[in-house]
Amino acid sequence: MDSTFIDKFRHALNADVAQRLLIKYFVSKGYDNFDRLLYPPIIQDMAQMIPEMADKIEVVPFCEIIDPLSDTATLGWNLFVMGIQRQFLGETHHVGLASLALQLQQGQVLSENMLATRQTTPRRIVKFVIDVITKHKAGYINLTPRVMPLALHGRGSYNPGGQMFARSSYGT
Repeated sequence: MDSTFIDKFRHALNADVAQRLLIKYFVSKGYDNFDRLLYPPIIQDMAQMIPEMADKIEVVPFCEIIDPLSDTATLGWNLFVMGIQRQFLGETHHVGLASLALQLQQGQVLSENMLATRQTTPRRIVKFVIDVITKHKAGYINLTPRVMPLALHGRGSYNPGGQMFARSSYGT
């Protein structure tokens, strides 16, 4: 077989896996309708929750408007894919500059009022990420497992059903 064909096929399969990972992520966030508007801070943990794509995606807030007199701020949110492509996710409006500054320092912005404008949808995000990943050679996602099960290390017992059993002194 031609090596370019194999490379294109491998890249297409990889994009399919990436799409499935993104869909699973949004479903875990409670999105059963991918055309529903997204509140941008909800997906701040995207890179941590999809470790296979942690080096490919990043959600970053930036300050659009600060009004110290009314103690309010408007943050814009961007999704960077592979550090070179950006998608605007929307704006969030926050009251309390001191608490917002503390949240930004901690790396997790939460808002009680959940007021957002100019939002996008999970469908548009998935399409954008997949388009960028498939167009770049560096978009290939390494899917090799990072952590081996305990049984392969020779310690403990491993149950593929997901339960670990501890040793007990029962019956001895």
